[in-house]
Amino acid sequence: MLYMDAETIETVGLIITHRCNLNCVYCYISEKQNKDMPLETAASILAPHLSRKNAPPLQILLMGGEPLLAFDMIRELISWCAKKGWDRKYCFFASTNGTLLTKERKEWISRYKDVLTLALSYDGLPMVQDRNRTQSSSQIDLDFFLENWPWQKVQMTIDAQSVYRMADGVIYLLEHGFDVNANAAYEKTPWPAESIREYARQLRKLVYYYNENPSAKRIYQFCHPFAAYAAAIGQPMEQERQCGAGDGFVVYDNDKKPYPCHMLSPLVMDKTLLEKMEFDPQNKKMFFDMRCEECPYIVDCPTCIGCNYRYRGEFWRRDKTHCLLMQIEVLEAMKLEILRLKKTGFTKKDIQTIQAIKKLYQYINKKR
Repeated sequence: MLYMDAETIETVGLIITHRCNLNCVYCYISEKQNKDMPLETAASILAPHLSRKNAPPLQILLMGGEPLLAFDMIRELISWCAKKGWDRKYCFFASTNGTLLTKERKEWISRYKDVLTLALSYDGLPMVQDRNRTQSSSQIDLDFFLENWPWQKVQMTIDAQSVYRMADGVIYLLEHGFDVNANAAYEKTPWPAESIREYARQLRKLVYYYNENPSAKRIYQFCHPFAAYAAAIGQPMEQERQCGAGDGFVVYDNDKKPYPCHMLSPLVMDKTLLEKMEFDPQNKKMFFDMRCEECPYIVDCPTCIGCNYRYRGEFWRRDKTHCLLMQIEVLEAMKLEILRLKKTGFTKKDIQTIQAIKKLYQYINKKR
């Protein structure tokens, strides 16, 4: 069995539909189209990958739109793969809004849960889910995902409006039994200053929650490599790309052409942007924002090169919102770590972390 976070040398994405049944407030797809990938197209794309001898396991991402709008094709594709009896190991993965799971579909998916993993996209509190997705959260069976793929994180998206209920949403999902990816949406419009300040308040609320519930699974905002940041202070850095777009990862649309990722494909980009796009995964300068050169957080600071290109015309041009959010995250993560050390005491293994936090506080105070 393969999980989404398993190390695989090759990952292939198939954009099986451009359709979606929702209209999320932060969606990056400007115009949803009535376009699905036929089984024959999907099979012809996958066959060369699956027939490779002595190759590592293959992870196949079923992408959209909402992938379950193409449920019949998914079922046919999995059946086709099984009948072919490929020697190469493979698995399927799809992220879904969870609104299209009928009783019959859930029964079929449960039978194939070892080959098909579904990740739920759900935005925390039901009231926030309803606001963000223009769809009733009561349609979504949270327990179905937890029972079938208990290791799989729920994808929770935060925007400038829903940030005000972020902490409550994370806690709601954690206490339901899920691990959570709480991601700030990559958007064209920067967040207002008050939403940025609210992000800090929400993380502080989570600091108190985690301090009282140390066994709770931490969201990534509290999993920062302090030692790496401290070592980078005063050392101009070049960030390595954190995604595998075009380098170990490829996505196919109906035209059978390979694209670096779904963000840099006809699903998201209009024809003009695609035609003028020059993409070289080996050209580091194409992806590095020189404004970040002196920032120690750049060694682990996330960005989306697809959103950068779509909204700001360059793969490297980051948005100010995520820069500010990153600074807040590091500060609040250090506060949580200090509370942990005060409560548990520290060992020799913690000395490097303590030294790094001291150095980072000095850096922060000097920048103010």
